[in-house]
Amino acid sequence: MTKYEIKPLIDVATLQRGFDLPIQDRTPGKYPIFAANGSVGTHSHAKAKAPGVLTGRSGTLGKVHYVEEDYWPLNTSLWVKDFHGNDPKWVFWLLTSMKLEQYTRGTGVPTLNRNLIHDVKISVPPIAEQKRIAAILDKADAVRRKRREAIRLTEELLRSTFLEMFGDPVTNPKGWERKKIHQVANVVTGNTPPRSNPDNYGDYIEWIKSDNIADSNHFLTQASELLSETGMKTARLAPEGSILVTCIAGSPQSIGKAAIVDRLVSFNQQINAIVPKNMEDRYFLYSSLFVAPKLVRSVSTQSMKGLVSKSKFENIDLIYPPAKERAIFCNFFENMVRTQSIYKESLEQSETFFDSLLQCAFTGNL
Repeated sequence: MTKYEIKPLIDVATLQRGFDLPIQDRTPGKYPIFAANGSVGTHSHAKAKAPGVLTGRSGTLGKVHYVEEDYWPLNTSLWVKDFHGNDPKWVFWLLTSMKLEQYTRGTGVPTLNRNLIHDVKISVPPIAEQKRIAAILDKADAVRRKRREAIRLTEELLRSTFLEMFGDPVTNPKGWERKKIHQVANVVTGNTPPRSNPDNYGDYIEWIKSDNIADSNHFLTQASELLSETGMKTARLAPEGSILVTCIAGSPQSIGKAAIVDRLVSFNQQINAIVPKNMEDRYFLYSSLFVAPKLVRSVSTQSMKGLVSKSKFENIDLIYPPAKERAIFCNFFENMVRTQSIYKESLEQSETFFDSLLQCAFTGNL
């Protein structure tokens, strides 16, 4: 490990609270406004010169932003007022590596404690070494971003291909035959085995909840809670090839989220399972809901907590093109998922590699 001069962070990158700028006082302009979670608009004036580095002071903590133009840091942020001659991009990666969310105070809304951060001792390499480290991390980060973009493009390709082949499932501009969900599938509502009997819970079969139906994945994520073999006997089950759909949620926008089942699972009462009568239709049926969750949301109760009853759910109209067209799309979907799986594995590898580089960079081992 190479030894460098040790300084407190306040002498490496001095942080300052951002500036108030109420929405009614903002004038759209060329300067970005940054809050704790990133850019939130523009203004006609700037308060900080580029390049800039800032992070969240309250609300969203831990995320660090690099700004390449003059900007206005809001009062929910801490921005680097003085780099003390250090390379701004190196400072950006330094703060990113520090996991700033651990330096908080308060029991309500967490707030980043600037005094705690300023006291942290930092190993400071010469400016040339800082630039070398920053360049290496930039390149590794670019690889990560390319992997993420490739995954995003496959998502867009899925949507655009479905819409090109079949049109909007809600408005049905191509005039396809429509069928209700119960005509093409059996619908099963999940349940919760009695918690009064602890023997119902164990490690035998996953018990899926709505948070296992994620926007970032076409398939279910791993459940954090499992049932025992005893609990399975009173649970509702979804076989491989089913589609689980969130039908009760605290947020109306969560209603209609769907995921494909790729192993036998149990699931709770917030979820309805679509069990296709023809399993070869599973990717088409799933994609109809993926492209148009409005199909489900439109029959939800219009309240703070969304709810779609089983009777309303199984009577939702879906477009149902001829078998040949459905088969062509399902074949495309399988190929797309296979490609996306490769991209995701590659992203995981690049994330692991980057985390390793980041750790090495600020321990003198890069």
